[in-house]
Amino acid sequence: IIDSRDFYAVMSTYITIKEAEEILNISNKASIILVKTPTGQEASFVRKFREIGISQEIKTWEQKSGQANLIKGMFDTVNKIFYIVGIIIIFFTIYVATNINVINKRKQLGILKAIGIKKSTVALSYIFMAFLFGFFGIILATIIIKLITAQLIAHPIDTPMGAIYPVLESRTYWYSIVIASFSILI
Repeated sequence: IIDSRDFYAVMSTYITIKEAEEILNISNKASIILVKTPTGQEASFVRKFREIGISQEIKTWEQKSGQANLIKGMFDTVNKIFYIVGIIIIFFTIYVATNINVINKRKQLGILKAIGIKKSTVALSYIFMAFLFGFFGIILATIIIKLITAQLIAHPIDTPMGAIYPVLESRTYWYSIVIASFSILI
């Protein structure tokens, strides 16, 4: 193995079962068994192993790989920071755009008040404008995020632990849209 992209593979040696039995002077025994299971079904497999008489300690992949959990936690933290920064950016962008628009149209607002248009009507027009900014911002952000995600999936970031690329889950996507819409209301 020249370049495995796996810390543990570089520190280990992989040999056949026959060679291991000869070297360790054992037969038909295993020291570690690794089983890949579908996500979320680990408990049912653990129960099946217990039923067939395996009493040794059984760990899930996440429990066994502390370093991977650390890195996953780091990415989760970075993701949460991006959410918070995104909300702040959305809020201030819409606030600044609306505020600049109001400042530039002060004379027009005075004329509208002079001819008898209610303040609430003017306020609603600016709220509607903020919704339009938000709506088109969400559409533009969706296009940009999809393009960046597609580009990073086609050309992932290469690290010693393997290729890293973003996964845009639909739940996260809709959650972001709800937060963006809520920040527009503020």
